[in-house]
Amino acid sequence: MGRFLDFVFNRFFLGMIATAFFWLLTLAGGIILGLAPASATLMSLYAEHGYSFREYSLKEAWSLYKQNFVSSNLIFYSFLGVGLVLTYGLYLLVQLPHQTIVHLIATLLNVLVVALIFLAYTVSLKLQVYFALSYRNSLKLSLIGIFM
Repeated sequence: MGRFLDFVFNRFFLGMIATAFFWLLTLAGGIILGLAPASATLMSLYAEHGYSFREYSLKEAWSLYKQNFVSSNLIFYSFLGVGLVLTYGLYLLVQLPHQTIVHLIATLLNVLVVALIFLAYTVSLKLQVYFALSYRNSLKLSLIGIFM
């Protein structure tokens, strides 16, 4: 029972550390520009250290944050822009009068593509952690990666 409690409390403590790092780094970027690099930083820290919370340090997180700042914001806002345009298109599709089966199919396809864009961003985060890719290759591989 003691090992189980140690396991549980270590995971909770790691969650608290990760949450604190995420919000500190997000606020350091001014929320709008800090959200994507903070996410990429936490993914990088987890890929390097796993569940050993004693190895997580703010100094390392800050250096990873500065490394990831431009590339992660570029990819995040590219996917966000496409997602917002598709979501607005979905809003406009729903507003059309006299809906037919074609409109319903277009609406369902639009919802599917919005979900796939979200998944492509998560794949691009994973790719950014493990590989040094250019912007164009990262976009291509993340769009391909959702189907693997």
